[in-house]
Amino acid sequence: MSVRSLFCFALLATPLAHAAALPDAAATITYESRVVTAEGVTKQTRFQERWLRSKDNVWSERIVPANALPESVHEGEHGGEHDHHHDMNFATAAKYVYLDAKGVVALNFVRPAQKTVIVMGKGDYAQVGFDGSWQAAATLVDRKQLDKMTRVAKPAPDGASWYEQRQNKQYVRVLWSSARQLPLSIESGRDDGSSWSRITVAPQALPATLPWTRMAGYTRKDYMDLLD
Repeated sequence: MSVRSLFCFALLATPLAHAAALPDAAATITYESRVVTAEGVTKQTRFQERWLRSKDNVWSERIVPANALPESVHEGEHGGEHDHHHDMNFATAAKYVYLDAKGVVALNFVRPAQKTVIVMGKGDYAQVGFDGSWQAAATLVDRKQLDKMTRVAKPAPDGASWYEQRQNKQYVRVLWSSARQLPLSIESGRDDGSSWSRITVAPQALPATLPWTRMAGYTRKDYMDLLD
């Protein structure tokens, strides 16, 4: 089991009735994973995102350290004047998931520095690893699946409890906060230690201005147009 690079880990996520019942929340989410390959190489990854939830909106944005290497400049193989150069790496773009006026989930990628919104069609979701689940974005875990897990006696913060599921020498552990309607930790892996992943959710204060309210005047582009 590995941590998704673009979207939070979800346990067989299914639709949630409506986001209005969820409290507003902000967090710094840390993703960590480790795998030992068949060649004996241990590979580790770690990255962080800022995450916000308010009513029908969820926003997540990669935190890029100051010492990160600059993004590569994509050059055409042939260099002709008719070559099209598009940055299709959305890892550092903000992910904006929301429910529209009809209650249908929608996904946009946002590049605030370029003041650009990239609109994703439903048929494009698989291309960026999004399963179309509102609950995956809004609560990070499926509550129905959580109810099937076993509550375990393990120290936890006030208002939170640990849940565990085991199958075929693999495990998933969730530290669920009822008050925040969010997991504080999601751990998964194999008993032999060959693979392991953890998502840590550290609650933060909501910002004074929510990022999706600052997109007036942004240029909107369809994802499919970038493929031309």
